[in-house]
Amino acid sequence: MVTSTFTILDHLDALEPDGGSETRTEKSFRCPVCHEPNFKVNLRTGKYYTYGCDCARTPAGKQKIIDAIAPRTWQKPTRPRQKRQWTYCDFKGKPIIRAHRTDDGNGKRKIWQKSLVSGKKPRELEPQAAPYRFSECQQALAKGAPFVFWVEGEPCADALWKLGIPATTTVRGSNGYHSEIHRGLFPPEQVIICPDQDTQGIKYAEAIATDYPEAQWLYVNPTSYLWSRLPTSGGFDVVDWIANKATAETLLSAVGPRRSLQLDKGLQTEIPEISLADARRRLEALVIEGVAHSDVQLAIFRLAEQTGRQTRELETLYRAIQQERDTAAVSAVDPADFDDLVRATQGTCNISRLLPTLAPQLERYAQAFNQPSVAFTIPLLSVAGSLLNPETNLAIGGGTDYRIPAIFWGGLVAEPGSIKTPVFNLALRPIYHLQADASDQYDIAKRAYKQAMESSESEEMSPPTLKHYYVDNATVEKIQRIVTEQTDKGLAVAVDELSGFFHSFNQYKGGKGSDRDFWKSVADGSAVKIDRTTEETRFAAKTSISVTGTIQPEVLKDLMGAGDADGFWSRFLWVRLPLRRLPAPDDGPKIDLTSWLHSTYQRLEQVPAKSFRLSAEARATWRCWHEWIEDKRLGTEIPVERVLYPKYRDRAGRVALIAHCLEAASQGVEVSEEISNEILEAAIAFTTFCLNQTRLLYADMGLSSELTGHLLRTWQFLEEKGLSEITPSDLQRSKRIKVGPKDYAKTPQCRELLEQLTQLGYLTTSDNTFCVVEKLSTVETTIENISTPSKPDKTSNRGQSIEKLKENTAASPPIATTAVGETVVASPSTVSNSGSTAEDHSTIETPIENVSTSSKPHIPSNREQSIEKLKGTPPSPQIMSLSGTENTQTLQTSLESSSSFSEQDKQPLDTLKNEYGEIEQLIKTVLESGENAAVSDVLEIFEGLEVEDQVGFWRWLTVHNQTLKEQLNLHQIFPQAKAREVR
Repeated sequence: MVTSTFTILDHLDALEPDGGSETRTEKSFRCPVCHEPNFKVNLRTGKYYTYGCDCARTPAGKQKIIDAIAPRTWQKPTRPRQKRQWTYCDFKGKPIIRAHRTDDGNGKRKIWQKSLVSGKKPRELEPQAAPYRFSECQQALAKGAPFVFWVEGEPCADALWKLGIPATTTVRGSNGYHSEIHRGLFPPEQVIICPDQDTQGIKYAEAIATDYPEAQWLYVNPTSYLWSRLPTSGGFDVVDWIANKATAETLLSAVGPRRSLQLDKGLQTEIPEISLADARRRLEALVIEGVAHSDVQLAIFRLAEQTGRQTRELETLYRAIQQERDTAAVSAVDPADFDDLVRATQGTCNISRLLPTLAPQLERYAQAFNQPSVAFTIPLLSVAGSLLNPETNLAIGGGTDYRIPAIFWGGLVAEPGSIKTPVFNLALRPIYHLQADASDQYDIAKRAYKQAMESSESEEMSPPTLKHYYVDNATVEKIQRIVTEQTDKGLAVAVDELSGFFHSFNQYKGGKGSDRDFWKSVADGSAVKIDRTTEETRFAAKTSISVTGTIQPEVLKDLMGAGDADGFWSRFLWVRLPLRRLPAPDDGPKIDLTSWLHSTYQRLEQVPAKSFRLSAEARATWRCWHEWIEDKRLGTEIPVERVLYPKYRDRAGRVALIAHCLEAASQGVEVSEEISNEILEAAIAFTTFCLNQTRLLYADMGLSSELTGHLLRTWQFLEEKGLSEITPSDLQRSKRIKVGPKDYAKTPQCRELLEQLTQLGYLTTSDNTFCVVEKLSTVETTIENISTPSKPDKTSNRGQSIEKLKENTAASPPIATTAVGETVVASPSTVSNSGSTAEDHSTIETPIENVSTSSKPHIPSNREQSIEKLKGTPPSPQIMSLSGTENTQTLQTSLESSSSFSEQDKQPLDTLKNEYGEIEQLIKTVLESGENAAVSDVLEIFEGLEVEDQVGFWRWLTVHNQTLKEQLNLHQIFPQAKAREVR
């Protein structure tokens, strides 16, 4: 519904001060109805109260107040004395009709049409007339304009064209739209319908919308209460809005979907009354439908009139209903989802597949600071994206010509005292050097220009401009000037403290600017156009502004407030920087990436603007990724996550595009126009890691689920302190769980949290003590001295490790790596009770989970029970690891590690039919078990496979077991597994 809220703050000039006591936030006036004093208005909230009369205490009285100070209609200003004319052409561009209008300067006007074709009347030519400036609109779309405005009347169209916005209308204005002539002239998704603020304008707009249902709408002055009091004609239009100093940016920021108008029936004084129970049901409907906050406020105002209640009472009721629904939605925490978040607190992301050339050096640098290498990748991708030409994009394909820009916004979230500056500066130091070089070149060019200006041959010279690589403290106006001056180059906004960047929005505009809307627009590479009366128009058809920096979690929480209603925050990929001990400097070789990155950045600048494409296999992966995101978006009831998922789908493409170019530049080779499936999969894995990091932040800040946030903080407290048991009183004394701005959880609340963790399988309980379910560390294995299945090597590292494990299950083994430096893992089912089978496969590192000591009783989880059921029909040794938990060993690794596969005679996995048969049997066994978690267990099996192995097995099922394939397809196992890289 259109926001038509009456606010008294718009009409303070119509009120008479009474000289009463006032504060900074409250002013005193006379009642506009009875003129009694003590009519108080809160300047912050817009609420008003009457202490000297009863006028504001009844719905009828409030209506009288509104009628007394707010006009029921708007009076269009008198147009000056003038004559104007507009020409309409046919669809071939031939002028056929000229529309005329004269204004006498006293409010009267005359409009008529004249035929430009001999022997024809205007009415006869109207079916042949194209919309106003039709060919110009087509040319604008062909040149990259994102839309065309459809308005009522030629003056409105011309006013928009003066702002650089393509616009059209029809002959005879509101009576001139004819479906048989005007439908299908423009792509529906590129049309914006802009009605006048009157009933004729709405009727005209609705006729257009019938043929262009996907069109967006622009309601002029959309927050005006006059949208509920529409006159028949002569209403406020876009010309009037522009005359009131609305800019192109103002207009574009107000574009949105079509809304339903709730029209005031005029001068009616009787307001239909409803019961409080009916009001509650309507508020519940608003909560369920997720209506915009402004529309909720408007609905509450109407309900207050209908019930005779104060608006604050209904607002309190609305929040209570909202809280009840949120509590019900999260009272049963999804175990799999919580496991993902816990893993996000512990895990990291391997960047070696994303940036194979740079990764080893980044890893070394990261180890020197005891920080994850993924944290260094965030600012690196931002800077790299800014160095590419703004026209660079990734063409995803499809009928919508979906293209993804090389723009990356990423931030590091770090507690005070974290070592964030070295992480941030690694990617920035080379660009500082590039900026210094550009500054030197500018100084030289400026001196040459000055000398040339003093000579007689300098009339046609243009002054030099400084090439900007980055900014760290600039206004929106300055950034707009930069991007319109260097249209072939991007820009990086690199600020060590992002809080200063966010707080700078509208800093010099009294808080009434639209900086936030500008940043949302350029996050997707939108055009920038600057119109100033003192200088020429500046325009950039494409922009590329990447943003990176660091921020503290508490500051981010304050900035985000209640969520992410406009999607601004979900445009960032966030990574938490852990608080770790900084190692002392050693005497090892110096790690200097600055010069290497400097030359890499220079080569990135030379990459020509082009549209990259995905390989055939990568396109299939993208479709799976798309479907997985859609499942997540439609499956969540958490608003802040519903906004997050579609943004991160796009970010995976951006990461793939930038990483593809960055990798080629680091190697010094030409960039291929095709992005491989391997790069895309690595980008999806990287984006998924950031997605989980962001969800973790949202949970910790209480934005997604307050309960989940409390559970995570409780578990993190246990891990940080290394506690094996805890009581509710211990948790209460830790003051780790805040239940309000200043309050901490009491002992009963702490008990509820610990009981929730028990239900999730993380704790067991005995009396008043909660014990951590211990998970034994992994056992070190190597691929040295591989024995044959017939002759197991009793002295192998694997055998020794298992024997040691039998003697002392609490032993902490050393870190496990393969001979090539890769960690390899398998499931608990890999280790048999005797250990004999496991000894034949010495490349497998085996985590043994959830082994409880005798003093701490262990309740088996559903997953463990499923695994126990599988022990009756174990798969072959090569695929035994597929039934494990998150640390699953892929089929590829297991086969390669088997002694029957040497390096020179490995076969492609899609030819190993016997192994695929083993997988088939394992899946059938899981599904036949009838457990509720059977589908998730099968999904875990698929996650244990490399993507190419999944494809091979899928093809094998097509030939050998179509029934099972259809069953798996029903559960969408394959696309889920392919899209969800092992986190």
